[in-house]
Amino acid sequence: MNDETSFRRIAALTVIMAGVLNLAATLVTSLAVDFNAELLANPQDMLTAGLEPGAIELFRWGEILGVFGYCLLLIPVTLYLWYWLSPRNPRMVTLYTVLGLIGIVLCVIESAIRISIWPPMMAAYPQAADVQREVLQVGFSAISDFVSESMYALNSILAGLWLFGIGLILRSEQRVLGIVTVIMGVAIFCAGIGWITRVNPLARLEIVYFVQPFWAVWLGIVIWRRSERSDYMLEPATAV
Repeated sequence: MNDETSFRRIAALTVIMAGVLNLAATLVTSLAVDFNAELLANPQDMLTAGLEPGAIELFRWGEILGVFGYCLLLIPVTLYLWYWLSPRNPRMVTLYTVLGLIGIVLCVIESAIRISIWPPMMAAYPQAADVQREVLQVGFSAISDFVSESMYALNSILAGLWLFGIGLILRSEQRVLGIVTVIMGVAIFCAGIGWITRVNPLARLEIVYFVQPFWAVWLGIVIWRRSERSDYMLEPATAV
């Protein structure tokens, strides 16, 4: 097996695994909060939700699955898409790839904060005295605002730009997948803007993240099936 084939298969398998873990993370996190969508949409309320210790641990595991599904396992496919598409438009594909990788870094930091800080604070809240609860509420609210309105929003903006740009160029190879990728990119970008500006209708476009697992599996199958010979036949195209 040559280097190109190994790279392609690793990218395909990891992005498919990312899709599976995305679904698993959503299911586990939803189970932790008893499928309370309103609570998930307002993370500031997680502290006072009164989750049982088992539910808090389940929530932590949902976040751990998410850091792999939404962040780490997307690194190989991000680099592979650069390798695949850069002959068509090297400068723009490189720009989009850099934006995507920065978004992944922000995603990892955001998830690490939720994994390491939120569960201990949620576990401590029920046993805390009134004064301590007030301190926990202030701290938890500040951290939640930072994670949701800064890290998550910036991650969404960068991820949206990556998806939008890569999707535009991908259309020449996979038209339908490229169009879906562009639409996802626009929606995720607008959701990020909505979180920063606190415009709820825009922020609610984050619902498109529920489509991401299926998109990831679809992309993985496309990459697995494509022939490496096409890489050597690509001609540079007009800039997008």
